[in-house]
Amino acid sequence: MHNAATATSAIRLLDSTRRLRRTYLAHPAAASLSSFRTTGRPAEMRVVDRTLEAVMAAGYEGLEAAVIYRALADFALAWCGSEAALLALPEPLQAVDRGVWTQAYRGVGQEEYPHIWRVRDELPLVADNDIFEAVLAIMITGICERAPQPCTCGAHPGGAAPD
Repeated sequence: MHNAATATSAIRLLDSTRRLRRTYLAHPAAASLSSFRTTGRPAEMRVVDRTLEAVMAAGYEGLEAAVIYRALADFALAWCGSEAALLALPEPLQAVDRGVWTQAYRGVGQEEYPHIWRVRDELPLVADNDIFEAVLAIMITGICERAPQPCTCGAHPGGAAPD
């Protein structure tokens, strides 16, 4: 059965999380200072309320709705804030940090680190956006699959089409 409210809420959760990331990437210095703060100010309250509306549209209520909201929000703030903190560093330091994937991980020995060795050429190819979208999809899929009113539209992660 297709639940339009859950489909809409999943899309809203995806969009709002991606919007937060775009804002933080555009203003990394400010984001790296604010991502871990809870202010209780009107702008924050509006975002929390809209996000809870989407969570509740999927059928979550009470403590469960609060936990789902906090899990998604804390992931988004932590990921986007740490990404922004890296971007707020001077470019040479960013390059050093990113270069570790090529320099250190590509050079590991097969006997000492067999699992790293198997993907040593792929690790440097993984972009921040790949990681962000993978974790976001995992989170939205989990939220949708656990939803009291699940969606089966197939239009978003976790919205599996009916068999």
